[in-house]
Amino acid sequence: KSNGPIPKLYYTGTLQEWCLINHSATLRCVDTLYINNEKVEHLDFSEHPEVTTIKADAFAYYKALKSVRTAATMSASATKAMMFYQCSGLDTVWVDSDINMWGWFMQCGSLDNVYLNANLNDSSTFQSTNITNLYISTPCTNLASESFMTSYVSNVYYDGSINQYAVINMETKSSNPSYTNLANCNIYINDTPLSEFESIHLSGMNRIGNHVFYGQSNIKHVYIDSSVKIIGQGAFQDCSNMQSINLSEGLEEVQAGAFSGNKKATIVGMPSSLRIIGDSAFANAPSRSGSLVLGNNIESIGNEAFYYQGFTSIDLGSVVTIGKKAFNNCTKTTTLHIGSNIQSIDEAAFWDMNVLNNVVIDALVPPSMNDAFKSCDALIAAAAAGDTSKATIKVPASAVDAYKTADGWSQFASIIVAQ
Repeated sequence: KSNGPIPKLYYTGTLQEWCLINHSATLRCVDTLYINNEKVEHLDFSEHPEVTTIKADAFAYYKALKSVRTAATMSASATKAMMFYQCSGLDTVWVDSDINMWGWFMQCGSLDNVYLNANLNDSSTFQSTNITNLYISTPCTNLASESFMTSYVSNVYYDGSINQYAVINMETKSSNPSYTNLANCNIYINDTPLSEFESIHLSGMNRIGNHVFYGQSNIKHVYIDSSVKIIGQGAFQDCSNMQSINLSEGLEEVQAGAFSGNKKATIVGMPSSLRIIGDSAFANAPSRSGSLVLGNNIESIGNEAFYYQGFTSIDLGSVVTIGKKAFNNCTKTTTLHIGSNIQSIDEAAFWDMNVLNNVVIDALVPPSMNDAFKSCDALIAAAAAGDTSKATIKVPASAVDAYKTADGWSQFASIIVAQ
């Protein structure tokens, strides 16, 4: 603590010993730090393999520091948070070891160059720090939540192929997520602007990363090979000019928001291998028309998964659970088929299917249902009038009585008939 600036602070021990001190804003008022009579301006931990542990705030607030290079010898479990917090004089950072604690370079002003050769596994690494050039190499596959929150990144340079780039996870836990800060900058894939990729063919990976192509309005067609088992959260969210989504057999899971907001895109080939469709996975595509057919491996459909679609008929295969508002505002759907494995249909799953008049359910036991057909005008009107010429719910003959008396289903008793 000091009532004024300290022009010079001399520490007589080693760099390793300095890093083991429990600091609390030690350098807030220090202009220049000397460790063992050497001025500290550039820290290259690859030259100091003896430094495996660094305590929190070790160099926080130190404005004379110009560059930092982490090293693989640094123990990920022993390095602590906010080590270079508010080092406003920094201009270059090399990350050569995974960062597993938060806020290392938070609020460092403006950096000219950042080289990511490892993962950011904890939050807020460069939060509120503007970066002119961000260089990402292929060993980096994870950018944790809020890594670049409230930061402005001008350019991103990735040194691998589009297929290698596609596996990067860009996580989020906030209303100002990291991936939006990268989506709006200039991205270069092996020197080619990402903005020039109108058609993307992805193969050779098991999983496409979260939010990795978020908001890329240039992308019109995506072709996903059979090697891909999982499409991560928001992977192609808000790709507003997407025209076709081409999926292959082998795909098992489409996570939350993966293709949300692709308003113009048709789905080519819904794989029978698909098991899980996450919340809002294909939401908000009113121009999507024709038939939706899911296969016999489908297990769950998340909340609002197919919100606002133009399908005229929907076949949900072997689905077990259907989430809340899963097909809300599918106002053109007239025919709905649900397979024999269905166990639960959540609230308002088919809300506002105004013209739905032909429902077929193969399950012998009525699935639990919470006002699933809310505002389905044709069904509701037909049930009120007892008019099976206007609409029907067809179930196995042996289950008709069970459906007529089951919770949620009983209001449609007059139009529940045998298949």
